[in-house]
Amino acid sequence: MKIHMVKKGETLEDIISLYQIPTIEMLRFFHNQNAPKDSNHIGFSIFSGQKLFIPGKKEIDSIISERKIKAKEFLDIEQNKHLNQNLKFPFVNGNHKYEVSLQEDGSDEIIFFTLQTEFVKKEEELYSLKIRQSEINENIDKSCVELLASEINKNIYPLKAGIDEKGCIRKIDEIFLVRKKWNDKKADLHEFFPREFGKKILDDVEENLHAPERLVDTLNLSIVWTFLFRAITGKYENGKCEKEINFIDQYSKFSAVNIMKEKAGNNCNTFEIRQKIFEHNSEEMKAKAFYILNTKSNILLQAEINLFNMPEDLILKITKTQ
Repeated sequence: MKIHMVKKGETLEDIISLYQIPTIEMLRFFHNQNAPKDSNHIGFSIFSGQKLFIPGKKEIDSIISERKIKAKEFLDIEQNKHLNQNLKFPFVNGNHKYEVSLQEDGSDEIIFFTLQTEFVKKEEELYSLKIRQSEINENIDKSCVELLASEINKNIYPLKAGIDEKGCIRKIDEIFLVRKKWNDKKADLHEFFPREFGKKILDDVEENLHAPERLVDTLNLSIVWTFLFRAITGKYENGKCEKEINFIDQYSKFSAVNIMKEKAGNNCNTFEIRQKIFEHNSEEMKAKAFYILNTKSNILLQAEINLFNMPEDLILKITKTQ
């Protein structure tokens, strides 16, 4: 340790350069730890004649070493928090927008969607969200089925839904607004899709809109909303969560095994979850997935899901854009 008397016009930058101290913060820390009186502590400025305590090379190395140890301890604590937590539905603040692609394995055709959640408020144990879903690739040629699905999509969203901490949709709010929008458009849709198949699908949609519990079931069984909202929620112990999930119909249960892992790197702000989904009481794999989440908010940043025999193999990708 050395003593330095501040000369007129000298700055903290001059002093750390003179003694090869890594940062002003380190000089300030060392001096304030060793200065005998609070009145001699330094903040952002110094004055001529002030006596400063200067760390030598051994003190600098010691400070750096101690800080590395503390940083590692902090990271270990933070990682332990992640690996042992009840991962809840994270979309409880703000707006979040995603681009989603769905592709049959081996096919060149990809269907793109945008999904958006807008947090409205919390009501008792449910989070009220406005959900929007819209198609990106509207200019490509579509089959009649794809075109019908696209038109239905346009005329039932946005929806306002109440979602629990596990990510399950429990109710649809203001359903009368969705019904009104549908009633204004349904005659045109029936005229545009007059065949039996189109009529059946449109009638099914209308039945769902007049039986909100059916609409809730339909939304919960959407592959996209399943993997975005609730596939990875649950209680993790030592980075592992085992749970049941359904995403085909409301009766079929599947076994999901989620493995959480902190990404390498001291300054990393993301963590990963790898997932395998099996037929219940079977070793037949129905899906495998890889998720990247924000460490602080648990918000999904990116996901890739491979689904097997649905009845074809599908690749679902979800990427946060906002």
